Amino acid sequence: MKTRVSITAKGEVQKVGYRDVVQKIAQDIGVKGFVENLRDGNVLVVAEGEKETIEEFIKKIKIKKDFIDVKDISEDYEKATGEFEYFEIKYGRLEEEFGERVGAAIQYLKAVDSKVEDVGSKVEAVGNKVENVGSKVEAVGNKVENVGSKVEAVGNKVEDVGSKVEAVGNKVEDVGGKVESVGDSINMFRNETKESFVNLRNDYGKISRDIATAIQGIERVAENTEKILEKSEQDREDFRNAIRELANAIVNLSKTKS
Repeated sequence: MKTRVSITAKGEVQKVGYRDVVQKIAQDIGVKGFVENLRDGNVLVVAEGEKETIEEFIKKIKIKKDFIDVKDISEDYEKATGEFEYFEIKYGRLEEEFGERVGAAIQYLKAVDSKVEDVGSKVEAVGNKVENVGSKVEAVGNKVENVGSKVEAVGNKVEDVGSKVEAVGNKVEDVGGKVESVGDSINMFRNETKESFVNLRNDYGKISRDIATAIQGIERVAENTEKILEKSEQDREDFRNAIRELANAIVNLSKTKS
């Protein structure tokens, strides 16, 4: 069921573009009627449409955005007359409308100026941050350059160590040559020692054979002498002891030489 409502909007509703916003909302949801400024500074809205549509329309025009601030709305319902073909803005005298438009433009220009100023401050802050980052990047560059110098110094030290290692290698090589020479000397000494022991063993064998021959000769002398001294037992015993002592002395002499 269609209905008609007369709405009085109070607050910051003139010279802020409120009528244009109300007209756009009405056209979007299919409400017919008009909107106009009142001399007391309020705005009158007359609208016809389905009851649910009118209720939605009233909610949407209670605007608090940018410079528009609807503080209060009064509603007066009537029967719809069907007299409206569309939703329009009823303008006042030319000078009034001119003042309305200029006033709205000034409000929005002030807002734009404020936003531009705010953007300028932010851009300046960003510039300062960029400058600060530039300083930090420069500092990092200096540190990187310093690290490069240290790396170069380490490279020189490594090269110096390499030279020293090479020198040590040469010395080790030289020592190896000397060790090889010592090894040859030891081999020569070992061969000479072996030969000396062989000669000594041969000499000792000859001495042993000579001693054995001497002992055999002494024993033969003893036997012959024993035959001669058979008559004297005591003399024979003494002679045997003397022979034993002589034999022992010869044996001890051979041990001492060996």
